[in-house]
Amino acid sequence: RSPGTLFKRLEQAELVPLQIIHKNSCLQPPPEKAATVFPKESTGASRLKEALTLLRQTMIVLHFPGSASLKKFYKAFLDARCVVRADTSNLTLTYDARYEAQAEAILKQLEKEFIVQIEDFAK
Repeated sequence: RSPGTLFKRLEQAELVPLQIIHKNSCLQPPPEKAATVFPKESTGASRLKEALTLLRQTMIVLHFPGSASLKKFYKAFLDARCVVRADTSNLTLTYDARYEAQAEAILKQLEKEFIVQIEDFAK
C-alpha cells in the first residue's frame, strides 16, 4: 500500500511510473500523452450516436370491485373476440388501447346489467 513500493515494481517492469499529486478538493488528470489504465474523458464527439426506434404500446387496465363482475365482463370481451387478459388476484382486465372502440361497445352492451362508471387514476 505504499507508493514507494509500487514505483519500484513499476520501474522493475520497465514501466515509467508517474506520480500525480492531487489537491484536497479534486483529482488532477494525468498529462495528455501519459499512457494509463484509467479511461480518459471523451468529448463525446468521437462516438457516433446509435439510432433507436422504440415502439410504445398503451394498455388499458380496468379494476373491478368484485370477481363476479370481473367474470361477466371477461366473458363479454371473449365473446366479442377482443384480446383481453384477466388477473383474478388483482381483479383487473387488461386490453390494448387499439381495442378501445370494441371495449366501448362491450361496456354499452353491459349497461343493461350494470351501471358502469369509469374513472381515471390520478397521475
